[in-house]
Amino acid sequence: MKKLTSLTLTLCVALGVLLSSAAYGGNEAKYAELTLEMTGMVNVKMMEKDWKKRKSAWEAEAKKAKDVKAMSKLLMEFESLLNSKTIGVDWAKRRKGWAGEMKGVSAYSAYGDHLIELANAINVEAMGDAWAGRKDGWISDIKKLNKAVALSSEAVKVDAAAFKTTFDKIWAEAKPGFAALKVGDAINQGDMQMWKTNTLLPQAAGAGIVMIKEEDSDNNRYVANYDAGKYEQNAKKLVEDLVKIMDGMMPEGFARSTTYTGGYMNGTGHIYEFQAEKFVEVGRRPSILIGARKNGEQYVVEFMVTEPVFKR
Repeated sequence: MKKLTSLTLTLCVALGVLLSSAAYGGNEAKYAELTLEMTGMVNVKMMEKDWKKRKSAWEAEAKKAKDVKAMSKLLMEFESLLNSKTIGVDWAKRRKGWAGEMKGVSAYSAYGDHLIELANAINVEAMGDAWAGRKDGWISDIKKLNKAVALSSEAVKVDAAAFKTTFDKIWAEAKPGFAALKVGDAINQGDMQMWKTNTLLPQAAGAGIVMIKEEDSDNNRYVANYDAGKYEQNAKKLVEDLVKIMDGMMPEGFARSTTYTGGYMNGTGHIYEFQAEKFVEVGRRPSILIGARKNGEQYVVEFMVTEPVFKR
């Protein structure tokens, strides 16, 4: 495994040409509770008249709401019944856009952000002293809940049994340079050639075969990418899960070590290589590299299998 510092950075660009794409629960009640806490603080006299008749039924529906769409619809209804004394000039300009965004909300974390925005727009005179003392803590509670929801929804859980089945196929094709896994003609990009592949590891976002011409080799690499979301801890956990899976299924004679890999999170890559005193014996076997990198605001976990350096 050579030139890892520049290799992962190069592959980050290369795979963008190739990669093709492939719930959480228990939070409904928490969001409903926080919503009801805020709406319950608004003085009924600062609402449109219809709210007085609707309030009890609305609160009952919020407690029973089973998904984010239902909660969004209810919050939009509440917002529409805020009268001009309750909102400022800025919100009067914003409310139409806010309502349009709410119609497209599909995740509770986005709902939570819009709920905070609405709470900030309501005049303090309409809320009372109790809200003044509670508001900061309430916002903090929603932000914590948003993060917990996002962590859960973005976490990638690998099916170990299905992974093994697909990996065995990839491993078997490593020696002949993954020829049987390549789909279509090569895409040339500088000193690289790239091929699409239909062989996708379970839960991976995409995969491709990449050949980089180096000074003393032109090895093919099967590279699968997993979208790990925007939180480092999810990316770290996914790397740990993949390493645990590979620890239990690598052929006899292979061992794992960590190596500095430029472009990877904390500069750390987990490499599996055949153990032998003579490099020629090591180079006759495929190798594996696992690591995570940050791509913009998102984390990507990379799983790479490299064909043997020596083909004979």
